[in-house]
Amino acid sequence: MITIRYKALLNGQYSLYLDIYNQGQRQRKFLNLRSSKDYSTNRFIVKEDIDAINLARQAAKEFSDGNTSICKKSLKNKKRHFIEFIVERTSSEMKLRSTEQSLIKHIRLYTAKNDIPFSILTRQWIEGFEKYLESGLAKNTVNSLVYTMKCLLNDAMKSNLIKQNPLMEFRFRHHESIPKYLTPEEILDITNTATEFNPQIRLAFLLSLYTGLTWDQILNLKWEQIKKSDPSKKKTWTISVNGFSNHATYCNILSNKAISILSIVASSEGIRTSKGKYRDESNINRKAINLTCQSGNVFKSLPNKSNCNIHLRLWSALAGLKKNLCFSMARNTFAIIQLNKGADKKSVKQLLNTKSDRIIMKFTKLQNSNTHDTSSI
Repeated sequence: MITIRYKALLNGQYSLYLDIYNQGQRQRKFLNLRSSKDYSTNRFIVKEDIDAINLARQAAKEFSDGNTSICKKSLKNKKRHFIEFIVERTSSEMKLRSTEQSLIKHIRLYTAKNDIPFSILTRQWIEGFEKYLESGLAKNTVNSLVYTMKCLLNDAMKSNLIKQNPLMEFRFRHHESIPKYLTPEEILDITNTATEFNPQIRLAFLLSLYTGLTWDQILNLKWEQIKKSDPSKKKTWTISVNGFSNHATYCNILSNKAISILSIVASSEGIRTSKGKYRDESNINRKAINLTCQSGNVFKSLPNKSNCNIHLRLWSALAGLKKNLCFSMARNTFAIIQLNKGADKKSVKQLLNTKSDRIIMKFTKLQNSNTHDTSSI
């Protein structure tokens, strides 16, 4: 029994193949034909697909003459390709995983081809491919892609497409990532650089830099979390943060610069310069602003995180930095400077609202009192 089947491709088209069932065995014969629709359920054939459908019907007729040996020989001798195998393997899910999509993209960039046969996937070729990946990707990303490639080649070996997996002895190697942070000079550069985009993005990043709050905490921050206390007749501003266990709440003391940022948000949501750009005026006197009278979200017009990161990278480029700004970098900077101020590891864990000792150990390794000025935050 021979049936024309349609396989969905990533570009929205369909690949035509023959589903051949003979004596309890099912085989596929791809015809290298494309159509814009799946005509197994759609009877009306558009004009642009008529030629492809007619060629598929003709091929089905040629294989239906009972000469199954020719069919098997043709299928056996077909030169299989790696990317084609990846797409076929996920046909039941109808969607490739992100790592598989990334692997396909980089294979095509590396080879300048749409696909590669299994015959060239030797250990020497894969080593060259690894070097290409390492030139532009993080080490952990490279390991993830190569490990995914190993799993796919294992499946190909089980399907008798290859005799041996060249990545059989590959083991995932986890590399300790180094937290990225800003130096005091770089902090000064970005605060002195005016910007034209949504001023709340700028102010949210600076508040994260001066408090160590995460993106989610900044996004959901309420004015009710900011209170003024009077311990030992010394007025201080604090911000309450939900704890990482037992629903505990920690009150972190705010620095003068953090209070200044909040005052700017409460008053004018940014300071506009004569050129229509926004910059932080942390030296402005805003004692008249009463933060406790505010209510609701602190930042009411923040876009999504991806949009924020795009504008932060633009800000970094305008300031002449070779680093891409992000909220995790602001948080890392806050942690390192707190350590340089003399805070112990337990206090930093509480300030960062984390229970991971490994993260604190990373910051401890980066600690350098000669590089950081403890008065800068």
